[in-house]
Amino acid sequence: MPNHGNPFRRPDRKGLDLVFIASMCELLALSANTPTDMTFSFRGLARRGGDTGEHGDGWGLASFDPAGQGVTIYREENAAAFSKVAAEVADLALKAHCSIAHIRKATQGVIALENCHPFHRQWQGQEWVFAHNGDIKSQLDAAGPFQPHGSTDSEA
Repeated sequence: MPNHGNPFRRPDRKGLDLVFIASMCELLALSANTPTDMTFSFRGLARRGGDTGEHGDGWGLASFDPAGQGVTIYREENAAAFSKVAAEVADLALKAHCSIAHIRKATQGVIALENCHPFHRQWQGQEWVFAHNGDIKSQLDAAGPFQPHGSTDSEA
């Protein structure tokens, strides 16, 4: 069967038409009206970060303090599945109204701490956290008040 222009569509050995999805980073987000921990879900995400999945190029977790005292961020360029830090973070059972976790499958930029998400910036007196999944294909204007700390397209 033809792929009709879809680079992820390939026939298998028996001629069946299969769709292959390109592997990207994975995200986990929590938004709750009461402080909630995401320990169970974070442990599952961390396992996919190099053990049950191919996302072993770094990880990160950002958790906003429920009392409004800022954000706590943990990031590491190692596979989350085998990280002592990720295991310790899961054991903390951090409670928050808002948290975001990310496991990285490097498609752009080197495997390094500065390329691990979530990214954190302060802007107009507020703290902002950003995580991204996928590739930004077009050229972006790098001029502006913020310059990337790493070499991924996500910070552009």
